[in-house]
Amino acid sequence: MDRLTSDRQEQLRKSSTERLRVKLIQSGWDEDQVMEMDRPTLMDAAAEICFAEEQASVAARTPLPAEVRSKISSPGSSALRLRELEIKEKRAEREMEMRRAELEAETRRIEVKERRMEREAAQAMERLRMEQEVRLRELELRPSSGASGEPDGQVMGGRRQDDSLVGRTKTFGDATRHVLSKMPPESAELP
Repeated sequence: MDRLTSDRQEQLRKSSTERLRVKLIQSGWDEDQVMEMDRPTLMDAAAEICFAEEQASVAARTPLPAEVRSKISSPGSSALRLRELEIKEKRAEREMEMRRAELEAETRRIEVKERRMEREAAQAMERLRMEQEVRLRELELRPSSGASGEPDGQVMGGRRQDDSLVGRTKTFGDATRHVLSKMPPESAELP
């Protein structure tokens, strides 16, 4: 902690314990080990990391001599380029795996939807078949009159309804008889 500048030391003191833990975990420390540390130990470890970062930035800013730079730049740059290519390749592989997983999930969703639709269609067909059977049984149970075996009329309210003019007139008369009131025999009884 003493090797850091006073500003940097003050920043570490003001940092929360949780922020210090996150910083140590991000720098590669074991999470269980970091969680067991108390605040002073966390501050010392974070100070070491900050000091190493400052040293690395100072080293990066220091220019290399021309001879050394020319000898190191080509192998270093080719190694760097190779590393970049490896990273791009890994990234492309991960993207391909993600796309495959998405496609598999989509095909599973489609298969589930198709199975559900097939089940619903089968249930609808079964329902229609049962309704048809019920209608056929009703037709079989319905009494028929006449030599042809066809019914004369429909059954309504326990009586047969005749579709002829006489039957319809009788039905209309019965309906109006119950709707209209009877006239009293004497006019004095009229309201």
